[in-house]
Amino acid sequence: MPLNTQLNITSPAHPPHFKSLLEFEEFLQNPDTPYPPVLPYIPPIEAWSKIQSDNGKLLVCHDYKGNYKEVDNPDHVWYTFNFWWACDTFVYFAHDRITIPPPGWIIAAHRQGSKILGTLIFEHTEDQKELLQLLTGPTATPASDQPIPLSRHYAKALARLAAERGFDGWLLNLEYSLSRGRKQAYLTTAWVELLRQELVEAVGPHAEAVWYDALDSDGDLDYGEQLDGENLPYFLASDLFFVDYSWWEGEVDDTIKFFNRIDKSALGDKKLSDIFFGIYVFNEGYNTYKRIQNYLQPSTKKLSAAIFAPGWTWENMESKGTWTWQGWWDHELRMWMGPSPPSDVASDSDYKPLSDFVPLRPSPNPRYIPYMTTFCLGAGHAWYVEGTKVLQTGTTSEDGWTDVEKQTSLGDLLWPAPRVLGRRNPLPWTSWSSDGVTSEIYFDDAWLGGSSVKLSLDVDLQQQQQPFGWAPPIEVAIPISSLSLTPNLSYQASITYKMDADMEIPPVVSIFVDAVSDNGSITSIISSPFSSNSDPSPTGWITMKTTFMLASQSTEDFIGSIGVRFWVPPVPQADPSLKLDILVGQISVAQAPPDGVGIPQPLIISAEFDDNTASLIWESGITMALPAGASGSGSTTTTSPGSSKPSSCSSASWEDEEQAQVGVLVAQKGRRAKPNKTKKPQRGRRNRNKGKIPSESDSTDTVEPQWSLDDSKTWYPKFAYFNIFAQLTSSFDSSNINIASLVFVGTSGVDGEKYKLTIGDKYLATILNNASDVSVTYFIQGVTDRGAVLDPEYCATVVIAAAST
Repeated sequence: MPLNTQLNITSPAHPPHFKSLLEFEEFLQNPDTPYPPVLPYIPPIEAWSKIQSDNGKLLVCHDYKGNYKEVDNPDHVWYTFNFWWACDTFVYFAHDRITIPPPGWIIAAHRQGSKILGTLIFEHTEDQKELLQLLTGPTATPASDQPIPLSRHYAKALARLAAERGFDGWLLNLEYSLSRGRKQAYLTTAWVELLRQELVEAVGPHAEAVWYDALDSDGDLDYGEQLDGENLPYFLASDLFFVDYSWWEGEVDDTIKFFNRIDKSALGDKKLSDIFFGIYVFNEGYNTYKRIQNYLQPSTKKLSAAIFAPGWTWENMESKGTWTWQGWWDHELRMWMGPSPPSDVASDSDYKPLSDFVPLRPSPNPRYIPYMTTFCLGAGHAWYVEGTKVLQTGTTSEDGWTDVEKQTSLGDLLWPAPRVLGRRNPLPWTSWSSDGVTSEIYFDDAWLGGSSVKLSLDVDLQQQQQPFGWAPPIEVAIPISSLSLTPNLSYQASITYKMDADMEIPPVVSIFVDAVSDNGSITSIISSPFSSNSDPSPTGWITMKTTFMLASQSTEDFIGSIGVRFWVPPVPQADPSLKLDILVGQISVAQAPPDGVGIPQPLIISAEFDDNTASLIWESGITMALPAGASGSGSTTTTSPGSSKPSSCSSASWEDEEQAQVGVLVAQKGRRAKPNKTKKPQRGRRNRNKGKIPSESDSTDTVEPQWSLDDSKTWYPKFAYFNIFAQLTSSFDSSNINIASLVFVGTSGVDGEKYKLTIGDKYLATILNNASDVSVTYFIQGVTDRGAVLDPEYCATVVIAAAST
């Protein structure tokens, strides 16, 4: 989490891993408090599944310095994975018995449509006892000459753990010989089947149990390097099969031949793409692509690849003493998306980035999870709130922060270089040359989070060979991100940007929306007039908003794209080029509410300070005004047959109705803040005629409800995170809160707690000039999952007396 560097953090409230089954069993006997919910996994749409179904996939197994680095030390820049659109399944890997993905990684994966798994591993001599216990449960200890009982205990417990923490299954890394041989091997496959059943029940049908190939059918340690008769039982028992790293072309071809010989009744719905051949990046480096291209060929042979330890791009530079963040990013981008090679990497005309081997998956449909990106990598050197820099870390490349929960999409359509579309309205969009157009992650300015994306354009506007001065207005578009959309459904979209145009007359900026995979079914794109704040924000950022819908005869979800569009007025200029730099700070897309419903306003309902844990704790909710036409008149609207005009039936309303106004919430030490309310009115008597149909003669009239509710899946806004600030109470002005004058404490998200911030053993007085004899006011500010920062009246303050600081 971004955190003031003078403050400490505490250990995670929920165990991030377990070193043994014994430790796990102790946890099961004394479970902790309910785990804060994370974003759910949203399966990809059918349109993408059809594209991907006959193609191999990529699994990424993340083993970076033992992992949990950002959990143990968030005040440092660590490796982050950002190319989720190319990754079908992500495994968080460590060498503990049970490795649980941190909540930030789960949120980042699900936000961009990837499944994420934990790891169950056995790899040492002392693990043999627990390998048997995995099957028998915690109490049974069968003698060597007795049958091995099979218990559901750990299958159920591991499935429940995945469901409670919000991840999607397990990598099963049993990498030591089984003491009971073939009998134990047989029961191990039965246990894997039990685990799959429990995962489906607890997590959902998308859950996965991945088997790492290290045992033969006799239970002996044996890396098969291919699918064959010795490891077939494990393949059939699991969802996915992870082949070790030392395979060659012969093993690949033998695997295909063997797979095609498997009895179809035993095979079920398994496919060749369920077999993932491991590639150890520390062995292959930039030749990783050759193993896929030359042998696996996902689009033709249909085999999949498991990329193990992609953090090589980071650790390799560190080992040479040449690491810088920008240098690492150049290497990482080349590995996954394929930019121009860094200077110290040999040029290879045949080079292919890893993303070239799989169809890139669009972000989940905003009707299920609002799409919101601030182009944050989940790491940075500063923290911005509406363009104001509230935190600046040290000056070296390693100084900074890492919080993968704050990571958002970097825009899958921007890398390695943006695509340029152009048209002379009303002609259709066509591809234009992208020469002179670049994209980069920009840390020196941002709207929210740690970074923005900078697009630099130098585009020839006469690419259609027409005299510029005679042409109608020209439009240029840069697609930024693909996302899943539903036809004939209204979405709200916004884009926040800063622009510096080297032109006599700068272009007009708006939001670009298009269909990518609709098979021609989209008949039109309907959007409302664009609206924007009339003046830039105090930090120079402009926000543009619109509502759009893609009309279609089809009801099937499709892949669309969203980006930025430039409208160049039809005025001759000395240089007919589009020359500008634009920072894109945020893009947000969410399902639009239907007409006539109340619009929820999110707010922080209450807040308090817990002396025992030195923690701020708060709760959120919404307030919602009555929609227009339902303001308490008590009328029931009816429509007569053959008439389009509504008629009213008057009736008395509730007497003495009153709506409480919610203001800034203030809490004293150890006490909950409460909304400011006026005196509660006396309750009146209800008119029993209210809402009745006027008369029997009018019984054919259509009765409409007095108000409607939004029943969409995302109508109730959620929070992405919270910013916490502080100031001496004597200086705090609740009527004029300016975050630039406050001390930034940090954000929520440490140890997965969204509604709690534990400050630790250094209280705020430490960084407020050691003012231990005065009170401190905390200001808690919410940022919604749509990227909206709450106005101060919907935030909360907590005053802490001097004795607590």
